[in-house]
Amino acid sequence: FRSGFLPRTIGALMAIAGVCYLINSFSHFLSPAFAATLTTNDPNQPTVGITLAGYWQETSEFDAQRRSVEPSAELMINQLFGYTTNIRPVGKTLNNQGRVEKIGDEILASYFRAADEKARVRVVELATFHGMTYVNGEGETVPTQSFIGWHQKGSPLSISNIFTDEELVGQMALPYKNDNQSLVASGHFAPPPGKEFGFVVEKREYTDPKLNSVEANKGHFMRFFPAYDPAGKLIVNTYIVLHDYNTESVNYDFNDNIYLISNIIPSGKVKPAKTLFAKRTDGGPNLTWSSPIDGPKIVGYNIYRSTDSRVGYTLLNDTPLSGAATNTFVDSTAVRKRLYYYQVKSVDAEGAEGQPLIAELRA
Repeated sequence: FRSGFLPRTIGALMAIAGVCYLINSFSHFLSPAFAATLTTNDPNQPTVGITLAGYWQETSEFDAQRRSVEPSAELMINQLFGYTTNIRPVGKTLNNQGRVEKIGDEILASYFRAADEKARVRVVELATFHGMTYVNGEGETVPTQSFIGWHQKGSPLSISNIFTDEELVGQMALPYKNDNQSLVASGHFAPPPGKEFGFVVEKREYTDPKLNSVEANKGHFMRFFPAYDPAGKLIVNTYIVLHDYNTESVNYDFNDNIYLISNIIPSGKVKPAKTLFAKRTDGGPNLTWSSPIDGPKIVGYNIYRSTDSRVGYTLLNDTPLSGAATNTFVDSTAVRKRLYYYQVKSVDAEGAEGQPLIAELRA
C-alpha cells in the first residue's frame, strides 16, 4: 500500500524507530549489569551477591576547553562504591569556601579516639582526583604523590605517615600504594590507648581547621561522613572522608582524595553499644546488646524503631534504659509480621547520644 498522504521519508523513519525500540528492549539481555558472587566463610551466608560498577573519563582532569571532567564526590561514593551516605543534598553544594559547617550526613569533628583500643585504625583510599604533576620550589615539574598521616592532639608537627600513593595516580579510583601496584593505597596504625588524634594530608590539611593556614572559621578541608551501606544501614565507627587541597587553585570539590577510615569515634562522644542481637519472641521483638568496657561513661540507652532503615525513627522509651554489661529490651508494641529497623544509642551524662547500632527483624 502506497500512501498518498504521508511522505515516504516519515515511513522510513518510523521503520528505523521500530528497530531502535527492539534494540533498546533487548539491551539488558545483550548487556547485563555486571555482578559477582563471593564465597565466604560465614555459615549463615556462604555466598554473597554484589553489583559491580566502573567509571570512565576520556581525558585527565580537564577536556580541551579546560572544563573539569572529574567525577563528583557523590558520584564516586553513591554510584561507584554503592554507599548510601548523603554527601550532598539536592540544592546544596560542597563549595562553601572552607567554612566550618556540615552538609548532608556530615559530622563536625577535629579529633578522634580508637573505637576499639585493642584493634588498629584502618585507612583505605577509595579515590584520588587531582593534578598529576606540580611545579616544585626549584621550578621543576614533578609527579604528584599524596600521603596521609596522623598525630596526637597537641602535637601537630609530630606526624606519623599511614601510607603514600604511587606516583602519577592523581586520576584514579582505588589508587596504587607506593612502589606496589598490586596493592590499593591503604594502611593502619595503633594510637596510644585513650589518646586523641587527628589526621593530616601531606602535612598541610588537618582535620582540626584551626591548624590550617586560613582565616578564622575557614579551615574546613577534610569532611567526615558516617558510612551507610547499600541497604541504608550504618557501618558503625566507619567514616567516608573527603579532602580538598588548600592551594592557590583550591576549588572545594572535595574529591582530591577520598578515604574510608574505620575503628574511630569522634572525641568526646560515647562509644556505641556492642553486638546487638534481635529475635522474635511471644512478647515481641527482643533486643540484646552489650556495653563497651572503656571510654566516656554511659548512663543508659535509647531505643528507636522505624519501618525504614534511614529515616522515621521513633523513640520507644521515656527515659534512657539503665546500662549494664548485658542489656535487653522487648518491643511489646510491634505489629506482627511487619519488618522493623531498631536503633540502640548509648547516652552520656549530658544526654548526648553515640552512633546507633542497628538491627532489623520481622516481628
